[in-house]
Amino acid sequence: MKMSAGGTSAYLLIMEAKKALGSIIHIENKDFLDLVKKEENPLVVFHHGGVLRKVYSYLFSWQGYIFVTKSQKKLSLPGKTQVIKAKKLELPSL
Repeated sequence: MKMSAGGTSAYLLIMEAKKALGSIIHIENKDFLDLVKKEENPLVVFHHGGVLRKVYSYLFSWQGYIFVTKSQKKLSLPGKTQVIKAKKLELPSL
């Protein structure tokens, strides 16, 4: 399969973005909360938005990986969790 110059450039940009971001792992709410509980002083980025359906999005970095979960209901984070409310949360689907 031969790629055009534009296609090759786009592919290279995607590969660079993946390297810069690291691995983004989408997990279930329960698994996300279990990981957050393992951290002594967890920091979670939170966003609430959506057009037709309101969605709560959560992002947490643990051991070099970025974990993401989404929920229609607000998650009950452990009391020691530091929360940053993001105006906008954009996660590439690479």
